[in-house]
Amino acid sequence: MLHAFLTSNIARSALKKYKKMENENLRFYIQLRFKLGIDATRIHNDFKSTLGDKAPSYSFVTKWIRLFKEGRENLEDEQRIGRPITATVPTNIDAVRNFIEEDP
Repeated sequence: MLHAFLTSNIARSALKKYKKMENENLRFYIQLRFKLGIDATRIHNDFKSTLGDKAPSYSFVTKWIRLFKEGRENLEDEQRIGRPITATVPTNIDAVRNFIEEDP
């Protein structure tokens, strides 16, 4: 049971990292096209024609164009205020894994 919990947490963590990387790639494309003078509608249509139903929403595109117009260069998410997630940090994962291995 604990192994399934850890596995699912590790999978969730990996999925979050993938999603973060995917979003940064989308933002880079939006930033590049914006700098080339391409408007939000065209950028969004490009996404829809290549990614289909996995395309980011039009509001995602317009939000990032607005941020780039305001001078933003960073493609990463801003830090959020609140309690940090500590359950899936590598130290905790290793500690629980060691505990399980010592007493299965």
